Amino acid sequence: MTEQTAITFIEQYMRSIGKTKTQYYIEPVYFNSHHFSKDARGITFLELKAQNQLYVLVNNDKYFGFEIIADNNYFHANIYSLNSGEHFTGNIRIERIEDHWTIEPRNTGSSGGISGNSGSNSGNNGSNTGGQNPSARPYIAFIRAIIY
Repeated sequence: MTEQTAITFIEQYMRSIGKTKTQYYIEPVYFNSHHFSKDARGITFLELKAQNQLYVLVNNDKYFGFEIIADNNYFHANIYSLNSGEHFTGNIRIERIEDHWTIEPRNTGSSGGISGNSGSNSGNNGSNTGGQNPSARPYIAFIRAIIY
């Protein structure tokens, strides 16, 4: 799904639940490796509290090595037949499931910050240097709608 398709999806979804354009805000959100933590088992993850928010994954065919588990849908970046949707709300958990994954920093030697904001979680600027997989996307991109 492209960014424009995601925006159109959000607008149609909001109309279907009776929201006007003045009752929600749409913005792009990017999560890079600096937004993720490791739990006690060593699993790399990011948790989002997205009540009154809708996250729509963009360019889902460009990602690999992670899964998204949410209150309303499931997404597996490697096995598309397992996916129930590309839009997520409620409690959302993004977990790394392989040694190499989408948001490994590019091995280009250049740096640049990409920030994300996840409701109550604030994003950090991150450096995209080093890494093992030069074809990896250095972030996971969403279009987010915040409902007022």
